[in-house]
Amino acid sequence: MNLTRRGLIERGLFLGGAAALLSHRDIAAQSPDGLITLSPAPKDLEMPVEDFVDEITPVEHFFVRCHTAIPQVKLPEWKLEVKGLVDRPLSLTLPDLQTFPRAELVSVLECAGNGRRFYEPPVAGAQWRFGSVGNARWTGVRFCEISAMVLHRANPKPKPWKRP
Repeated sequence: MNLTRRGLIERGLFLGGAAALLSHRDIAAQSPDGLITLSPAPKDLEMPVEDFVDEITPVEHFFVRCHTAIPQVKLPEWKLEVKGLVDRPLSLTLPDLQTFPRAELVSVLECAGNGRRFYEPPVAGAQWRFGSVGNARWTGVRFCEISAMVLHRANPKPKPWKRP
């Protein structure tokens, strides 16, 4: 490998001033989707530095960071229920929620442990190198908007108690 600055840039290994001198594939096992498996369960998958070529990180290359087991959700059966101290209890399915106004933005998501492999002295945790970061086009309903709309539909009752 040509270890000059130009050689690193030509190979796509120069990232914002940080050069990856070793391939991620030399560091950890590779998952079937081309990501590097740092932990199979809970699932921690890192994008190889060689895949930082697009402005928007493809979904199949995006890093995966899980602190716990991934729950199994049966989407056709899933519901958001709002009940209790409301005038109109609600039960909303995922298709119901998808009818709310959508927003879109492009933004970077980075795990706080990105680069942890290089800490001196070493620290505990998943030993991420450069690949726990990605840039995505995020689309969905803004939480503040959906919560306001859902609460408006349910019409919460006033608290039935008074503070002392």
